Amino acid sequence: VTDFVGTIIAEGTLDTLPNNVDTKWFVTSTYASNSPLTDYHPINITGNFTWMRLRIENFATGTINFVTISY
Repeated sequence: VTDFVGTIIAEGTLDTLPNNVDTKWFVTSTYASNSPLTDYHPINITGNFTWMRLRIENFATGTINFVTISY
């Protein structure tokens, strides 16, 4: 991230066809910054998920340069 202020929430689900209405997403990790932050922030998430997503909350400023998920 570059000069990022906000919260990035990593979520996973076991549903086979997820949607935003009925799918039961659960939080696997949270990354938050209240002041502009430039950082490379690797995390390891262990679990068996059929889908994963990142959700952004309280976004105020900055850039999310990239997200890489590997398995």
